[in-house]
Order: sequence, then C-alpha cells, then structure tokens
Amino acid sequence: MLRHPIMWVGALLSIVTYGIFTWHAAPVLHRDDIFTAGALLPLAAATLIVANLASSRATRNATDELYDTTSSSPGLRTVGHLVSLAYAVALALGLIGLMFVYMFLDRPVGTPRVAEIVVGPLTVALFGTVGIAIGRWNPHPALGPMAVVVAGALQYLLLQPIIGSNPINSLDRDPSPWLAPWIPTSMTGGVPSELVIRPAGWHLLYLVGLIPIIAAFALSRQGSRGRLLPLFIAGTAATIMGVVGQFTPASAFQRAALADLLEHPEDHQVCEERSGVTYCAYPAYVGWIDRWAAPIEGAMDRIPVDERPTDLTVRQRFGWYFEGPIDVPEETLRAIERAHRRGLQDDDPGTTLWTDTRWGRGATEGGYAIGLALAVTMEALDFPSSRADIRPTPDEIALFSATVLPTIEERFRNKTARLLRPGRRLYGCHTAHQARAMVAMWIAGQSTPATRAAVANSAADSPYGLTIYETNGKRYATYVGPFIPLYPEAPPSMWDRVSLGNAEFHYAARLLSRPDEEVAAVIAERWDEIAEPTAITETFLDDLGLAPHETIEDQIAGLPDDVKLERGGRRRWSVDEFFAQTIPCL
Repeated sequence: MLRHPIMWVGALLSIVTYGIFTWHAAPVLHRDDIFTAGALLPLAAATLIVANLASSRATRNATDELYDTTSSSPGLRTVGHLVSLAYAVALALGLIGLMFVYMFLDRPVGTPRVAEIVVGPLTVALFGTVGIAIGRWNPHPALGPMAVVVAGALQYLLLQPIIGSNPINSLDRDPSPWLAPWIPTSMTGGVPSELVIRPAGWHLLYLVGLIPIIAAFALSRQGSRGRLLPLFIAGTAATIMGVVGQFTPASAFQRAALADLLEHPEDHQVCEERSGVTYCAYPAYVGWIDRWAAPIEGAMDRIPVDERPTDLTVRQRFGWYFEGPIDVPEETLRAIERAHRRGLQDDDPGTTLWTDTRWGRGATEGGYAIGLALAVTMEALDFPSSRADIRPTPDEIALFSATVLPTIEERFRNKTARLLRPGRRLYGCHTAHQARAMVAMWIAGQSTPATRAAVANSAADSPYGLTIYETNGKRYATYVGPFIPLYPEAPPSMWDRVSLGNAEFHYAARLLSRPDEEVAAVIAERWDEIAEPTAITETFLDDLGLAPHETIEDQIAGLPDDVKLERGGRRRWSVDEFFAQTIPCL
C-alpha cells in the first residue's frame, strides 16, 4: 500500500494542509492538535482510493480463479486487506510526529490532547475500510474517487452549523457536526479551545464503532455472515454510545466554569513581573510572556527613564467576539459585549494592556508585537487612553488653533475648527501632523527584528501617496487614505480611539533605515518638545535627516498623461479632508 504514489501524494498534501492551518500562528498545542486530524484528511482520501484499488484488483484483472488455487479464502484475503491498513495508520502517526516536530521548533505552549490526536489516524483507518468495502462489493475503479467526493461533501455539509454559526451559538445546540470525521472549533481558528467543551472521547468511540461495522459489511460479500454478527453488534453498540455521548449537551456546571474563565481572567492566571511590568497569562500560555516582553522592553529602552509608564500590566483575555460557536452561556457573552462597548465609550483602562490567545509566527509576528510596543510608547507620549480623554479643554483648543490649525489646508480649516468645541465628546481622534505619532511608531518599529520587518514590509506594500495600477489596458492612480497601513493584530483599547497618520508612519519607516543610535539621540534630546501634541512633524525632519514627503497634490500634478485618477474626483485626495471629520488628539 505504501508503495503506491497516491499515498505519498496524500501524505504531501497533508503536510501542506497542516502548514496552511498553522503557518501564521505561534503554536498552541491544545489548539493545533485539532488541526492534525484535519490535515490528515488528504491522506485518508488517498488511503480510500488505494485500498479500493487493491481490494478490487483481482476482480478487475480477472484473476479471481488464480487466487482460488491458493490456500487463502476470499474472506481471508479481505482480512488481509483490512490488516494492511496498519501501514497507512503508521504513516499517519509518522506525519503527526513531523507536525509536532514543526511545532516544537517554535516554542509551543499548552498540552496536546491524545483524544484529539488519535482522530486523524482513526479517520485514515475508517476511510481505508470504506475503500475496501466498496472494492469488494463493486470493483469499478471509479467508485473510489467517487466515494472521496461523497465523503468530502458530507464533511462539508455536516460542518455547516460551524461554518455559518453566530458567535453565541454552541455545539450542544446543534451537535450534527460531530457526525463528521473532523470537527474544528471554527473555520478560521478564531475560537479559543478553552471555551469549547469537546466530547473528543465520545467522538473516538463513534469512529472506532464505525470501523467494525464497515469491515463486517466488506467481509459479508464472501458469506459467513452469521459469524460477522458479533463484530457488527459490537461496532453498532460503540457507535450508538458515541453518538449519544456526543449529542449530550454540556452541563450547567461545565458552562458556568467556562463563563468564570471568561469573565474573571485574573482569578485563573499566573503573573510575573519583569522590568517593572507585570505580565498575567493563563497557565497554558505562560511561555508567551517572553514573546510579549520583547517588544515592550525594546520600546522601554528608547523612552527616557523619567517618562516610562509605571505600574503597567499586560493581561491576557479570550476576547469578546468569537468566529464560531462556544460553550459559554448567552447571558455571559452578552455581558462581555456590553463591557467591551463601555470600554470603547468611557471606561478608563488605566495602565492595563490586553492581549489574547493568538500570536503571530514568522512574518506575521511583527503585527502582534508592534501592538504592545506602540501601546507602551503611546502611554509614555500621553496619547488618549480612553474616550473620556477625547474632550478638548479651552486651553488645548487655543494652543492647537495657534500652532497646528494654520498648517491645515484653508478649505478644511474651518470644518476642523468647528469640531474643536470645549468638552465635546467624540468617538476618536487623529494624529495628523503630530511629531509624537512619528516618534511613537519609530520606537515601536525598532523594538524587535519582527516589528522592524513588519513596518518595512507594510511601507513597501503601501507606499506613501498614490499607487498606480492597470486594468483593462488603462492605468489609474489610487490613494489608500491618510491612515496607518499597518493595523496591529494585538491592539490595546486605544486603537479604537486613536487614528495614526500614514505620513507619520512612512517617516518612521524611513527612520528605521538610519542608524538607531543617531535617531535615538535626537529624540532623547528633544523629547519634551516632541511629546507636545502641538509639535508639528515637519519641524523635526531636518534634525532627523529626513526630507518632507511629496504632497498628494504634487503627486497628482506629476502623474503621466496616460494615468487617470480613480473615480471619485480630487476631493478624495486631501489628507486634511479626511482628518477634518474628527478632532486631533490633544
């Protein structure tokens, strides 16, 4: 069986599938163990096809009479085919071993669950048994691939409650997905496995029961059906018990325990203090404290000692929105949503920075790390940390009107001024023209190699100003807008309130190409000036060795004759027009 090329194609596809599942996420063993079974589905499909071809070969080649001259009966030869599936199962176990080696290369956290891991090899055995049964009853070579298509369609249909679920749904409300061989927590990986009660043991019993039922069906083709009855009864009993166990809803006690885990993270976490910052994580994720601390410490090193935030706490939480079903009572999730909305509106988070159960891997790690680094730097530079802070005082308005307002295009100046009313409370604020935004992004960008790469890649992918593209033989210019093109994947609450500017982001990206110590010396010397919200970015460019960006209007004027502006007109191109819709961060 293992010599057939289809088996090795299936094995290769399984490895690729697992890489797709986990490539961009730091390994979490009690999450990624579920993906091993899903990744082995291509190998299971290959096993079905190869087992079907092997079991039907004699009939297709008209050599049954030749085999009848041997001492083995047709039933015994079927048993031999079934036993040969052990090679496919061994290959599946070997692939799982490779998957775990891949995970252990990148400091995994958590503990894998045997019941989840065994699902993959059992699925391979189950599919192989189906292939043998089909080959024994009908030797047509097309039936194997057709069975794979049918199995794939059933897997997809049974997962519909997960694919199209509302976040407040739970598997115990529609247990039909557990009739499929593989059941993910969600199709996007956006549901922490800690918030789902998975009847993995019952699912194993269900799969184990199906195998003898189908094996008995395969053996019954050669007669002796009476002797197969105990095998069939045992398989049926195991299958029924597995189905009943899977369909039994989670108890109120189990759901209450998950609710407490979600509502009161501080009661379940382990905390460590490093360099004056307290890090609190769920026990399984303590290993990630190193990942969180790296960008924070890298940012702290560039902030003057007297300006560094104190009493910082980095606390892990599961979040408030889940892209799939969870086993938390609906009233608990509603309460979490209300708390989140209150946090966006007027709750002061103080000096607590939040992170969750996801972290990037490889090229995506910088997107997570820069969120924490930026949070620390923005705290040091006194950016608003709650919506309550976005209420300009008369003195702030007067200072802004005298310093920054004159730098805004005249046609948008009055609109911005009208927003600047004392005590006016808005959803968010922007940092256009503010030097502290440029400095915050540089400090965050240089904090680790991953953050540096994230800023550089984002700046290269989204250059400042116009981007020219071609469609249907015509060339157009487009502008993505004045906001930072890099949205951190691990944002603190302030990201919902503070809009960082694209111009300042690209200045920071250019600073990363200069010697860090030179840039740091200028920033340290002029920190008090830079920290003022009225400090204009362009004022510091000479000292930092930067040339001003070419304005959007100048870029438009310099476009080749064959390039047209994207539909929408020139009114869309002004940075100040975008920012005139909100007040500046003061």
